[in-house]
Amino acid sequence: MKKFLLFSLVVILIGVFSAGFATSLFNSPNNWYQMSFQYETGALSVLFNDIQYGHNTTNFDYVSSGGESILFPVERYSVDFTFLKNNELIFLYQPLDIQTEGIITQPITISYQTFPASSVMLYKYGFSFWRISYLYDLINTSRAKLGIGLSLQLRNASIIFQSLDGKYAVVSQNLGPVPILKLKGQYNFDNGVYVATDIDGFYASSKWFNGANFDFTGSILDASLSVGFRNTDYLDTFANVRFLGGSAVGTSQYPTVPQTDGYTSNYLGTMTFTLGFNVH
Repeated sequence: MKKFLLFSLVVILIGVFSAGFATSLFNSPNNWYQMSFQYETGALSVLFNDIQYGHNTTNFDYVSSGGESILFPVERYSVDFTFLKNNELIFLYQPLDIQTEGIITQPITISYQTFPASSVMLYKYGFSFWRISYLYDLINTSRAKLGIGLSLQLRNASIIFQSLDGKYAVVSQNLGPVPILKLKGQYNFDNGVYVATDIDGFYASSKWFNGANFDFTGSILDASLSVGFRNTDYLDTFANVRFLGGSAVGTSQYPTVPQTDGYTSNYLGTMTFTLGFNVH
């Protein structure tokens, strides 16, 4: 909330300052580039999330057993550079850090560790990421825009199972690059309303494409649909619905969780509902 208020204050000050010029503070028609800043915040619902470390261990369902059946706050930040008219670079940060607590009713085995029944548990599912994207616009008019390109995502996974008495814990952390395909489009109406979509996704089962150094099946889908309104020359506001999820299945030669056979299976699907603004 503090970050949102601070960011909103900055946007208001920018708007007040630039209103006197009836144009953007950041951009000029004479520039060879255009720049914009986007922020959105709202609620995240976990549709499904299960994970298994090691063969013959528990396939743990975070939604039914790990307290992820409620809503969680979500934020998203991005900076866009459009240059030489049809080229676009996007720098994105998506924090995703879900922490819950609960009591397990029966023993569970995560990797090498068995947590006894009635344990009071802390669960952390962290999958924040940074992403840089390049797009080339196949269509770029005042009415419509459509671009295709590539993204490179840096995953920053941190997954923790811990009993609150401190007796048992399993920690898995992983950092690595993931290449992704990207599609982005927008259609503008005469009354200032626009609809937009932004899709990043890939599926691969080869170590050359999934960011691992061993054969591993993985997928990512980050797909959104927005309805927005051009409030001024320098400010848009929008409402957005987004599916964000992915999967990873395989046996690593270098397990991130020690004392395990290296097998991991993880499926995640979330839906977010956000409001945001775009300053340009």
